[in-house]
Parts: sequence; structure tokens; C-alpha cells
Amino acid sequence: MTASRRLQTAGGLAFVLLASVLTGCLDLHQGGGWCDDVMRPLRDGERIHGQAPVALLAQYLGRWRGTLTWRTGQTTGLDLEVTDDPSSPYMVHTCFGYREVSTTRPATIASDDGAVSASWPLTVSVDFYSYPSLFYNASSQVELTGDFTPPITDLVDLDRYDQFTVTLFLDWRMPPDGPSSGSVEFKGTLPGTGGNDRIELGTIAFFR
Repeated sequence: MTASRRLQTAGGLAFVLLASVLTGCLDLHQGGGWCDDVMRPLRDGERIHGQAPVALLAQYLGRWRGTLTWRTGQTTGLDLEVTDDPSSPYMVHTCFGYREVSTTRPATIASDDGAVSASWPLTVSVDFYSYPSLFYNASSQVELTGDFTPPITDLVDLDRYDQFTVTLFLDWRMPPDGPSSGSVEFKGTLPGTGGNDRIELGTIAFFR
């Protein structure tokens, strides 16, 4: 084989490997083996390793009360609720056997002072890859929109920025304990400079 041919072959293999990693078809945890990476709906009553994914992920449903402490020192109450109405399908991800089951659930959060209010599809999943150990995950970031009010507008002069985002972050404990903490964070781009400002506007703590 010529040097040129060897380079072409190596380059082609590298491309295939990169594409496989990006699409999830190459499982490096299995010593570089290949798998059929498939997403399919969970069947009615289906169990995985004897576990019921529907029941496992139902642990994310509920309502939690907490406090939001703004950077100004002001404190307000906060309610977070996750429901199954309307429900979404459960999806099974398989690759060398079962990997995870995921779904989305309607979530809402609102502060008593009216400064924070959001609704979004919360993605939750349970990972069976290292069974009997189970690993849970919940998407924990949502961008706040609408007309901002104090104390957010007291903390940041929004007119100074070309563009900005105000984002809510939530930290989840392992089910069934629910969320533990969170924050409200600002990021804005200053005109003419391209520089960014990042400010933590407030911190969240949930009651156990």
C-alpha cells in the first residue's frame, strides 16, 4: 500500500470514528465495539432489569416550596411544580442493551414577588447502563422571558446591554428528594466592546 493510500485509509477511518462518536453509535465504554443506537417508545407495562421506569421517573413529580434570596438581601417564597398533565411518551435508548429511559414533564416555577415565573418541559431520565446502580438526571436550566420587574431591574440596568439573558438554574438531588438549590443568573453583552457581564442575581434553597 502506498503512503498516499495509507493516509486516505487512516483519514477515512478517523472520519467514521468521529461520526460514530457524535451520533452515539460507537460505544467507547465497551472497548470500542459497535452497537445499534436506537430510540424507541417504552411499551405498556415494560420493565427493565425488573424495574418499572414509569414508577422510577414518577419520583420527579411533585410540588416543592423554597426561598429565593436576591442579591439585594430581599427574600421571597418560591413554588416549583412538576406534573404529568399532559403526559409525554417514555423513550428507551438502547446500545449494547438498555441505556436509559427518558421523558418530559410540564414544570412551572413562580416567586411570591412576581419577579420569577416560567413554564417549560422538564426532561427527566434514569440510566440503566451500570445496573444495579441507577443514575438519574433532570434538565436544570430555563431562560426567563417577559417583562422584568424589581428586584431584577434594581440589580441590573438592562438598557446598558445590546442583548442579555436571565436564566434559572436548578440543582436536583437524587429522587425522591427533589430539588436542593438553584440560582438566577444574568448574562449581558455590552455594546461596542463585545464584553460580557455575568451577575448572580439570587440564590434558591428548597425545603426538604
